[in-house]
Amino acid sequence: MHTPWLRFLTSLALVVPLLTWTSTQAEAGAAKSQTTAGHPQRHAKSRTSPAKGVHTARTATRHTKSRTSPTKGAHTIRTAARHTKHARHTKLGSPKVAAVRGTSHRSRRHSAPTAPVRIGGHLAKATPASRVAAGSNAGKHGRMPLRLESGSVLVVDDQGRPVFSKAEDEVRPIASITKLMTAMVVLDAGLPLDEAITISKEDSDNLRHSRSRLRLGKATLTRGEMLKIALMSSENRAAAALGRTTFPSGTPTFVAAMNRKAHAIGMSNSRFADPTGLQAANVSTAADLVKMVRAAGHYPLIRAATTTPSAEVRPHPKGGALHYVNTNRLVKNQDDDWEIHLSKTGFINEAGRCLVMEAKLSEGTYDFVLLNAPGKFTPIGDSNRLRRWIESNGG
Repeated sequence: MHTPWLRFLTSLALVVPLLTWTSTQAEAGAAKSQTTAGHPQRHAKSRTSPAKGVHTARTATRHTKSRTSPTKGAHTIRTAARHTKHARHTKLGSPKVAAVRGTSHRSRRHSAPTAPVRIGGHLAKATPASRVAAGSNAGKHGRMPLRLESGSVLVVDDQGRPVFSKAEDEVRPIASITKLMTAMVVLDAGLPLDEAITISKEDSDNLRHSRSRLRLGKATLTRGEMLKIALMSSENRAAAALGRTTFPSGTPTFVAAMNRKAHAIGMSNSRFADPTGLQAANVSTAADLVKMVRAAGHYPLIRAATTTPSAEVRPHPKGGALHYVNTNRLVKNQDDDWEIHLSKTGFINEAGRCLVMEAKLSEGTYDFVLLNAPGKFTPIGDSNRLRRWIESNGG
């Protein structure tokens, strides 16, 4: 009776290991199929090359470690996020891309600012270097911005058109620029230029005590010589003697004639107080002084005297010659850069350093007025900057 049960148990003992082995083979086959699907080429090489198979196994181990490493995994996630963000912002039509498309990072970094900047005493909007600045300094065509130290500046071309302006209507003391008006009044009077004039005590400077080599009561020169050294070397006693001797009633009448002449040539914001310019009450504007320079240009003697580099005179009968030089260094050291047709300098503390000129440049003839410059050489430096600026911008 135990025989059927014995047979059943014997069959079961044979079937259970067989089922277990079949299940294990099926699981191994499924895992192998998944691995082969992910890396078909790698596994193909592993099957055909035992050595490469070992290498592939090591590589797979490293990849497994990198996938399971928390630190490297976080780095990979951050890198992927940055690339995703970059991709979103660089889509065609994006506002950020539209603003900078076609411009490299370097060119954007060095591009000119567009914030308002102060140019020549006035606010103007800065523009890229490929464009020229607009404003009072722009002139008739628009030019690159230019910074000058002189307080008031005006440059006009031969047609009277402003090329550069800075505070041109501000009334300022003009110092010895006054002597251009003195010379015009003397020449308008029509007196003989070879008439001798002797320096007197009335011609001394009791206001600023400026130095002069013309000795009181002894120095005698012709009217023409007095004009030359007054204009060329800004000799104050010579200018005072001219004002004293031109009209019978003396210096007050001469000063009145100076103001009439100023009114006649349209200098509406100017006032003259003495023939030398030593008084701070001699005032004008850059705009008015352009008119005076242009009027003085009609007098050949003024042109000749103000552009003479140096001269000698013999004012003292028993003395030697006195050597005078032009107070405008651009005249003394003229080179190919400057061709000056008329010039006058001036200085007192209230006026600062002043310079007016008519000069021919490569681009044409221009009248220059520079007032209230802070340093001794500032008008020269500003003039050279103006010349280069005019020539670089085509006149």
